[in-house]
Amino acid sequence: MGIQGLLPFLKKIHNPVNVSKFSGCTVAIDAYCWLHKGAFSCAEKLALGEKTDQYVYYCMKFINMLLAKNIKPVMVFDGCHLPSKKNVEKSRREKRELNKKKAAQFLREGKRAEARECLQRCIDISPDMALELMNACRNNGVDCIVAPYEADAQLAYLNKIGIADVIITEDSDLLLFGCEKVLFKMDHAGNGILIEKQRLNEVTDIQTSHYSFERFRYMCILSGCDYLQSLPGIGLARANKVFKTARQGEITLLLKKLSTYLKSNITVPQEYIDGFVAADNTFLYQLVFDPLQRKLIPLNPYPDDINPDELSYAGSRIHDDKALQIALGNVNIYTGEMFADFDPDTFVPKYVKKKPDMLCMLSIWNPNYRVKSKTVLKETQVQERPNLKGKEIHVRSSFKKNSPCKRNREVGDSKDVKTDNELHEIYSSPVKKKPKVDNVDDNIHRFMFSDKFDIKAEEEKVVEEEDDKLPQSGPIKSPEFFNSLSHAHPAVIDDIGGNDEESDKENGITSPRRNIFACKSPSKKGRFNLNAAKQGGTRSRLAINIKIFFLLLYSPL
Repeated sequence: MGIQGLLPFLKKIHNPVNVSKFSGCTVAIDAYCWLHKGAFSCAEKLALGEKTDQYVYYCMKFINMLLAKNIKPVMVFDGCHLPSKKNVEKSRREKRELNKKKAAQFLREGKRAEARECLQRCIDISPDMALELMNACRNNGVDCIVAPYEADAQLAYLNKIGIADVIITEDSDLLLFGCEKVLFKMDHAGNGILIEKQRLNEVTDIQTSHYSFERFRYMCILSGCDYLQSLPGIGLARANKVFKTARQGEITLLLKKLSTYLKSNITVPQEYIDGFVAADNTFLYQLVFDPLQRKLIPLNPYPDDINPDELSYAGSRIHDDKALQIALGNVNIYTGEMFADFDPDTFVPKYVKKKPDMLCMLSIWNPNYRVKSKTVLKETQVQERPNLKGKEIHVRSSFKKNSPCKRNREVGDSKDVKTDNELHEIYSSPVKKKPKVDNVDDNIHRFMFSDKFDIKAEEEKVVEEEDDKLPQSGPIKSPEFFNSLSHAHPAVIDDIGGNDEESDKENGITSPRRNIFACKSPSKKGRFNLNAAKQGGTRSRLAINIKIFFLLLYSPL
């Protein structure tokens, strides 16, 4: 379950990352989180006792993704029930039984959707299911370890001693055990939310001089956890308010004055105070298994003022040999019987032909395994941005505005390029001077640089020059008063007349040549003689259509 509402409460420090950021590192995984999700997809088969390995396939998709990103996974499984959590386990067991009865009733009524939902809630991961996943992981060279009690404390211990660099889970309780980096809600692409221990005070807003991770743990326990129910009306917000204002270091005295800090009539019984201390000790001193020394130890060393025999609620002592067999997954945690014989010293992975060269990437059960040093881990994970303070380069912010022509002339362009002032004198001077430009028509310059340029006079001059070039063999009228094409000047008649050999003998005008701008038709028929007499039988298409219309109109039916 974890702390209710803790992840939304810590939204300010959520850091969306991809697990590939930790390439070359080791991650410890809460295996039961993946097993429960995988069991949802085959809940009906599991409830009916049918054989299926779909939950194994679901978990192996995550494993293969991590291996492809050069990440060493370590699967951690839950062990025996913890005495501190007996009330929670009892309520969960009762809920599973109730959902199982509801599912059977829905199936009898034919409501398969409602029955499937209830079956998903009543599924419990058995030791046999966990063993199947362990065998699949070991065949792929992935380490597995079963915690003596809760997987949360075992995960925290692997992170504490340096075996695991990051923890992957869905349970927010991992933050209370003191894990440095926890990745929540990771999908099959490796995307998840990273929460770091060093940033927790950014959310609590406790003064730095009074903040400690211990006060954060107290706040979460006060709001309610798996080991202790919260007082009525107290959640994370009100618990945080208490530790923001309280300066009392002793937790028992602080709890007795809780009504003063909350300004309400809350009675804190002594039983709750004792339960609070027991829950805090469970987070600190729960028993875990050390795979390097192969023995059972507490998560944190016992202080001098604590008697280990009084902490039975944090886990009963187990002989080291039995603890080793539990850690290897050879013992059924429900019955205590041996149901497997895995030996890490003689086992050879089926699908792994070559082990990594780095000692830290070997199996945690290998005698040659070495924990990666903290300095190497920091250099691998954290990539600090370079500090550029005092190394800035100032770029010139003001530029001298020169004309393009002048700038070009400064870099050695041709002298013929005119500056702005020269162009202004040429085009804006009242007396427009004709620039000396070679090979340019004089008429163009007179049009551009003369104020008294007469277009009509120039046209008449051009016409006179063209007339001088043409033969003057007969009377010619002005083009403005032509009555027919026969009176037009030969130079303005298109080539629609007869052959060159034909001529107008009456007027003494030779038939004009073909117009050079006329379109040439692909097939040439006999040319139309402009001077020939009109034929009576030639009519326009409009006249023919009109005649046909009247004939049809007045013709007798």
